[in-house]
Amino acid sequence: MAKYTIYEGKFPCKVCKKEVKTIRLYAETGMATWMCSEKHLSEVKLFHVGYKKKKDYEREERE
Repeated sequence: MAKYTIYEGKFPCKVCKKEVKTIRLYAETGMATWMCSEKHLSEVKLFHVGYKKKKDYEREERE
């Protein structure tokens, strides 16, 4: 199983619009998931994993 962190807040179910008070954020994939009392699973991609760093964009000097 992937590691996740639980965050509190107010998140609407995408199917029945019920309010869910916690989400799971998976840092390895950037996905956030939450499940309402009716067992509907909602998922969103919060961020893209593996962005390039500034040094990846720097040009090499030519001689």
